[in-house]
Amino acid sequence: MLPATKPNIKIIFLLVIVSSLVLTSCLLLPEGSGGGSTPIPSVTPPGDMLVLQADQYTHTLEEGGRVPGTGIVYRSIEADNIFVDIDGQPSVRRVGDILTGSSIVVPGVHVQYNLRLMTAAFSNPRVIGPVTATVFNPLPQELLGYLEPPAANFVYDAISVDYRIPVGRVLPGSTVVYRGVDPNGNGASLSGTAQYAILPEQNTFVWTGLLRPNVIIQYDLRAVSVTTEELRMVGTAKLFLYQQPPPVQ
Repeated sequence: MLPATKPNIKIIFLLVIVSSLVLTSCLLLPEGSGGGSTPIPSVTPPGDMLVLQADQYTHTLEEGGRVPGTGIVYRSIEADNIFVDIDGQPSVRRVGDILTGSSIVVPGVHVQYNLRLMTAAFSNPRVIGPVTATVFNPLPQELLGYLEPPAANFVYDAISVDYRIPVGRVLPGSTVVYRGVDPNGNGASLSGTAQYAILPEQNTFVWTGLLRPNVIIQYDLRAVSVTTEELRMVGTAKLFLYQQPPPVQ
């Protein structure tokens, strides 16, 4: 008669651990995994910032005038010498020199400049170059009836944008959501706007809204592509920045 063997405690313990891990992983499988249906995509929530860049911002310098939103003040020009003050300190620059600066120009908006000094015959010097505006904590709200917003403290236009908006997602900096191709095949189906909800491919789309109580954005876009996966919108944006909230609703 063979002697009774004792169970291997280590093997039993390992089997219990493995079984527990398998059971836990099954319980934690996300909804729609393992061959189930894919969840409907939700609208993208507002991010904590919206970054826009005007590639060819241009400003003509006036004697004693400031480059908007910077500490750069133009004083005069003599031959090739351009006299400016930078943050209160006098400086001499020449055509082609770079002027950089950054600041919070209005509450909630940071602007960074990278500008080049240029001159033209019979006119004051100009600065030309990219300006990057960062709007913090945007909460878009559509504005209707404002083809031209109220006069602003700072305006940045010709901001090029090229957005690819998946189904169920929002046009950045707006309330507009792409819902997919219209069932009748007439173009993109939109929601989140009081405008007509069908946008045919290659048609223009103009949208104006608040990003913050003191920031207005105006889009002038074209629906260059409408597919079952995404809507591609290409065009320009214009930013209107105010020290105090403008009288709009």
